[in-house]
Formats: sequence, C-alpha cells, structure tokens
Amino acid sequence: MNYYQYITHGLIVFSEIPLPELTSIKSEKADVLIRLGEVQRNPSSEKINGVCFQFNQNEFHLNIKRIASFYVKDGNEIVIAPHTAADERDIRLYLLGSVFGALLQQRNCFPLHASTVVTKQGALCLCGASGSGKSTLAVALEKEGFPIVSDDVTAITFENNRPYALPGPRRVKLWQDTACELKIPCSQENAIQKEVNKYNILIDPVERKTELKTIVIISTSNKENVDVQPVTGFEKLSVLIENTYRSEYLTNDQKKTHLQQCGLICNHVNIHQIKRPKTGFTLTQQIKIIKKLIKPKD
Repeated sequence: MNYYQYITHGLIVFSEIPLPELTSIKSEKADVLIRLGEVQRNPSSEKINGVCFQFNQNEFHLNIKRIASFYVKDGNEIVIAPHTAADERDIRLYLLGSVFGALLQQRNCFPLHASTVVTKQGALCLCGASGSGKSTLAVALEKEGFPIVSDDVTAITFENNRPYALPGPRRVKLWQDTACELKIPCSQENAIQKEVNKYNILIDPVERKTELKTIVIISTSNKENVDVQPVTGFEKLSVLIENTYRSEYLTNDQKKTHLQQCGLICNHVNIHQIKRPKTGFTLTQQIKIIKKLIKPKD
C-alpha cells in the first residue's frame, strides 16, 4: 500500500489517510504508522478508564461517538475505525489532538499544551487554558518576526538534560473574529469542523527543533491592564503539570518520567505569567511585554 508521508513532532508518519495539516516529506522508514482497521476496544492488563477512553502503559483506546474509534499502541501505531458518514475533518481534529497526545506520552515525549514560536534566544512556549489566547498571540508574534513552531500542542524532547521544542503541524487554529482582527483571510474550506467558525490557518513550517528557553502562562483577570509576574520555586513545577497536554492519559510509570522531565524544564527555563483583561484586544501590550522578557540582559 502507498502511504501518505509526513513529519510532525519530530516523527516520520506514514498514513493511510491524507493529513493536509502536516508537512509532506519522502522517507523510506516510518516512526509512526496510521492505518484504517478494526480497533482494539479493551486494552489488556491493568487498564485505566476515563469517560471515553481506556489505556495502559502501551495501549490507548479513544471512542468518539459518531466520529471514530482510535487505538494507539507502543508509540508507533495508530489504528482508526471511522464511524459511517463521519466527516474527515472531525477525524483529523481528534487524531492530531488527543490521539497524538497519547502517542507522544507512550514515547516518553513531553506534550505541553502550548503554542510555540522561535526567538533569537530560543523557543518561547505560550501556555494557558483553552481560549486564553495562545494561538492568537503566536500569530501576532509571527507577524513580528518570530516563526511559529507548533500550535496548541508542543512536543518537548530532551538532549543532555536540556528541553527542545519540536515542530508540529503546519497550521494554527483561529476563531473567525480573531482572524478578522489580525487581517487573516479564512473560508469554510479550511474550517476545522462543519458549521464551526474556527479555521486552520496554514503557516510556513519550522524544520528544526529549538532549545526551550522561556514559557509564558497566559490567563485573564478583572484588571484593566496587562500584568506580568515571574513564576518561581515549586510554582514552576505546578504550572508545568497543569499545562501538560492530556495529563489524564499518564500511567503511574509515565507520571514518574513526566515529573523528572518537569524538573529538567524548571532547571533550564524561565517561566512568567501574563494576566490580560477578560475583555478588549491587548495584543500590542502583550507583545511589548514578551519582547522585554526575551531581550538579552546586558
């Protein structure tokens, strides 16, 4: 069978279905195989159950009603059983999100819930709850000359105990009002789901991993101005755990590795928290603060 070939999160992916959000490549060998087929519904041995998922150390099963069932095994295989008449965009949305999050964890790769850009000092991760403005700020920073590494989920790997951000899918997801504010055209053709005013905005992919130097946690407040504070001590560990993508998928053994990785990030990365007003468009102020944070010290 001829597979579509891509690269994402530092992994060569062979896929039976097209994944236009990923960067195409040519390769003779795959790290991950994605195929259609019957899904193993009950992972063996000591399984952990969630609302719509089950998993153990090497297996993960996710069932999304009216869309698809997904099975991930050993960090190198994903099987998809689509529901009849399921929309391909819905399948890809879960595949490139929750399912890849589980796969990265099986590979002991740290999935950070973050949109990431490249600066002269290294990678800058923008973390925060869904709707906090990670993607919006990442696009605004790209317009300022800071290329986007990954949107929403950033895979972190480690070399010589130092963290590196890996390039993800070549798209950013933006709501329609945000895209209009940033003067970015969008159409129903690139909507992430039917009848949802959120769109995939294609970006130029970054080809290399970048050492992680700064993390900014974005949150909202009732104050009128944008505020920034450093995150220090044990609070750094707390925010890393809180902003781990799909941390509920971690097994007990994976939690031990994950905690060690959090410690390595704490040792090498500066973390700050930006609190922005709940209302209003404050990107200019946020960008100004971030430029000060990444400015080399004399």
